Amino acid sequence: MANPSLQNLNIIGNSADNVGGGMFIEGGSNPRIKNILIINNSGYGGGIYLNGVSNQTLENVTVCNNIGGGIFSQYSNFTIVNSIILDNSGDEIRLGSSTDSLTLNYNNLQGGEGSIFLQNNGHVTWGNGNIDVDPMFVDTANGNYHLLATSQLINAGHPASTDSDGTRADIGAYPYLNSYSGPTWYVQTDGSDTDGTGASATPFASIQSAINFATTDGDSVTVAAGTYYEHINTRDREIDIVGQGQDETIIDGSNSGRVFYVDSDILLDGFTISGGGDESIGVGTGMQVWSADPIVQNCKFVNNMRGHLGLGACQDAKFVNTIFSYQNPNGQKWVPINSDNGTRGGDFINCLIDADGLPHAFISNSYPSLFNCTVINYREFAYSCEGSGGTPHIINSIFYPSPNYPNAPVADTSWINNNIFIDYCNFPESGTSFTNGDITVTYGDNNITGYPVFADTANGDYHLSDL
Repeated sequence: MANPSLQNLNIIGNSADNVGGGMFIEGGSNPRIKNILIINNSGYGGGIYLNGVSNQTLENVTVCNNIGGGIFSQYSNFTIVNSIILDNSGDEIRLGSSTDSLTLNYNNLQGGEGSIFLQNNGHVTWGNGNIDVDPMFVDTANGNYHLLATSQLINAGHPASTDSDGTRADIGAYPYLNSYSGPTWYVQTDGSDTDGTGASATPFASIQSAINFATTDGDSVTVAAGTYYEHINTRDREIDIVGQGQDETIIDGSNSGRVFYVDSDILLDGFTISGGGDESIGVGTGMQVWSADPIVQNCKFVNNMRGHLGLGACQDAKFVNTIFSYQNPNGQKWVPINSDNGTRGGDFINCLIDADGLPHAFISNSYPSLFNCTVINYREFAYSCEGSGGTPHIINSIFYPSPNYPNAPVADTSWINNNIFIDYCNFPESGTSFTNGDITVTYGDNNITGYPVFADTANGDYHLSDL
């Protein structure tokens, strides 16, 4: 049979004395290989061995936990698409000959392109959509390699391919099929990530699950009160994500990894973001915003390590009615807001920003503006501005340095690469305009020097007192 069709198969627990523990494909056969699970096999090329194959495609294949490598090729030209390859003993993929040619598109490959071993300088075309993430299988200990709804492999396959439910293809042998299509997706703590649909009657248990399925611009995710232990990636979705209020709906990163990665212009409303950790990932373990301009409102950042927020390549991000509170006392602290992008960054409006005893509240090579903010507990100066291209405005804001640092200014000449305009603000410094070379920090005529009267600073209440 020259062109057999091999689909919807499980190849599990086989062994070969020589090559191809799970599957051996010889030149001239060219089978159609799709939606196949290949696990726990052993041999030289424990999962799949290809020899002399031309124009072969492996589609929606899951190759995991094989001994002797995942996929081994000799003298072959083949493509892998929409497939999962990970946790194989030996190389995930090995090309054995100089004439081997492999193209990969929309796969989840552990270790990425660097995990492909070229034994004799074969050729690899690293195409579009390849990722390296935890696939979030249901239960590998018991052989269940279906995807949880939290998996970022859902709707991540080739855009021209679809699953049987009509949605964009998932990556891997088993798609998560869904009969519900939104546009409002529901999440609650007693929902399900194994058979939930995201409808109000069958909600998901995780916010990431709803994001995975909210693929249409303008979709919304409604999150019930409760604590959700997860790490979230917005996956370029232009959607609204709405909780029940910052004291009611909590996203907790369990002191490991970044809690929220934002790469799209979302609206995020009504959450506490807490428990960001793992100092090796850099600053802003509560949220990292990259090349996007989200609106984050009515939220609270608290108990994260290495700073709450990192902004990168942002121009008009908005943070409104949001609290940046204390950091994890058992982890390394960093300036709470790090705007490291060389562009404007965005605006902070009606925000409380607690430097938590650190030298600064903002560190930046951008130039975000502040309106009606309260900035507290900094030791040296509150705001650093090293960006170029515009003048940030700091208006209607209160600056209240740490105790014993009454002369800590809003801005310091050693950190200024941009003009700044400050007016209608309250601070303990004298508020005198100054020029440093071509740069001028201008204090307007409507500032107030002195200390405000807060309601109860001992208990963290920085509302203005009515006394």
